[in-house]
Amino acid sequence: MAVYEYEGIDGKGREISGIIEADSPRAARVRLKGEGTFATALYLSSAAGNAAEEKFPLLSGRSISQSDLALITRQISTLLEAGLPLVDALQSIIEQLENAHSRRVLSQIRQKVNEGRSLYDSL
Repeated sequence: MAVYEYEGIDGKGREISGIIEADSPRAARVRLKGEGTFATALYLSSAAGNAAEEKFPLLSGRSISQSDLALITRQISTLLEAGLPLVDALQSIIEQLENAHSRRVLSQIRQKVNEGRSLYDSL
């Protein structure tokens, strides 16, 4: 099991932080939710006890084209409204993208979400 540091909001709306042991980031979030805590941040704890947040460079200085961004946004919205989990929706979109740079960027976002980070933090 890994040790995670988290920040969150408890059932009374107070900001809290702490440490939790779990097999994966997803398992940590599920356990916190079961305890009445909404995790707003979750980090793998380093040996020194500091949060070790993995950073992904965008592989190049280019951004995603406006047309790809518009397409991705519409597709995410449609797939989420259809009930598909966010990670699965992102994977589906990645498989359909023709632009290699856009696929790499979206793959990095998907990986961060799959590790338990929010979509906002992943962007």
